[in-house]
Amino acid sequence: EYDCRGGAEADAGPFVADAAEADAEADAAPPPPPPTPPPSSVAKTSPPTNAPAAAPKDENPAESDKTNNANTESQTDEDKKKALIEKYGEWHFWDGEPETRPKDDYCSKYPNRDITENDFPDTAWQVDAVYANHFLNDASNLVSRAQEAIYEEYGHGKPLPPEQMMARSRMMKLHKVDLTGDDTNSNNNAAPQPPDDYMNSGGWTTDRSFRGLVRRLLHAVMTNDSFTVVVLGDGPEASGVGNHFAQIYGMQFERIMEPIFARLNTKFIVRHMVRE
Repeated sequence: EYDCRGGAEADAGPFVADAAEADAEADAAPPPPPPTPPPSSVAKTSPPTNAPAAAPKDENPAESDKTNNANTESQTDEDKKKALIEKYGEWHFWDGEPETRPKDDYCSKYPNRDITENDFPDTAWQVDAVYANHFLNDASNLVSRAQEAIYEEYGHGKPLPPEQMMARSRMMKLHKVDLTGDDTNSNNNAAPQPPDDYMNSGGWTTDRSFRGLVRRLLHAVMTNDSFTVVVLGDGPEASGVGNHFAQIYGMQFERIMEPIFARLNTKFIVRHMVRE
């Protein structure tokens, strides 16, 4: 071979010397051990009778780890629950006479569960003044705690200085307007419109619609019925496009409100019918 450093013979000496040295070392090395016979030719012997039994093989070695992790997670959730109770309080109402309540669904006998006051059984909770008073008290406290938790989620939790308390009141304000035309300016025949700043607050509704909402809520609670909210809209902003279905606005609303309604003996349902 030709070498650019001085021709084919320029570096032949070192290479030859290295090769000779390697041959000498190979000759001085001990011979390799004889090859291991194949398994078929190896003599099989029985283990001694006094040999200890082999430990059982763990089919799922990570099972204990999973159990420990589950206990740790459960303990963490329990700690979080205790912290929330200390901060916000908890549900204190219970029925003092559950064994006396009717076991059948007495409201289902009436269309749309529209049972009249006189048709409630004498032992029903709806006609028990003590039950109703304590139930309404704890229900009101529950709603207040939920509102406060939502405020804190938006960064407006108490305590707050007066100006920030006013800011959070404006943020959640629900405008109730009259669209019947009774308050239309005499110099302007245009129909009344929602307030201009409703997009920066809790939205708007009409007085009639709000009174209907109150009646629907009372009806659902008093008859142990379901309460359904339908979410409508158009476009990615309304549908929450890009998220998983459980992360869209309607499903998150159901996730927050469902346990609150469950305390009120009402099944809460959200129908997400937004067009993307």
